[in-house]
Amino acid sequence: MPSKRQGLAGALINSLLQLGIAVLLGVADIVASETAGQGLKNSYKNAFWLEVACAGVALIVLVGFVKLDKAESAMTTDEKEAAEIEQAAGASGAADEGEIPRQEVEARPEEKRPAGTE
Repeated sequence: MPSKRQGLAGALINSLLQLGIAVLLGVADIVASETAGQGLKNSYKNAFWLEVACAGVALIVLVGFVKLDKAESAMTTDEKEAAEIEQAAGASGAADEGEIPRQEVEARPEEKRPAGTE
């Protein structure tokens, strides 16, 4: 994934995680309040087993449906873009063959020297 999209992907994953926690916490509270007639201990136990069941379903979905292949790319997306730009610059004849392109260097301000030391 390109660097410029990684923040967006992380934000999406975090948002889905927080939404899932909020919804399932609400469902667990409903289970606990609906089974309150069984006593406080059993009520919390029922909510706990609901959450264990949800985690089990998530594990089954992960193992059964999510396939992660080994990365096969020799370069990242950003490195590929940089290589394409270099090839385009080389193909346009911007630099002579064998010559290393010069980079612009920020000019340094003149050093202040005491008078008479030149």
